[in-house]
Amino acid sequence: MSKSKSLIPKKNSPDADRVYTPFELSVAIVKYFNPNCRVVEPSAGPIGKQSFVSAILNYSTARHLKWYELDEGSDFLAADPLQEHYTWPAFSMLPYYLIRFPVIAR
Repeated sequence: MSKSKSLIPKKNSPDADRVYTPFELSVAIVKYFNPNCRVVEPSAGPIGKQSFVSAILNYSTARHLKWYELDEGSDFLAADPLQEHYTWPAFSMLPYYLIRFPVIAR
């Protein structure tokens, strides 16, 4: 029996969190879910690599989009309530994201 690799690393430093979703994958996800409400992208990535932001703006009917990125000076953990979110969270921050999602999604 082969040992499967965990999706989430046991330990991860914040500098290893910089993994960006390919634009084509973001477009496919946004087209599939077709968000048409208020959307927050909690880990948008640096300007120029914000694939979900671009996909939501160009391929959905979302009424409002707010994005956060620590490297750009905005913090999701201080976000206003939201209805939907699409993200690949920073692994070093995953426990905080999981705690925050249910609170802000009410």
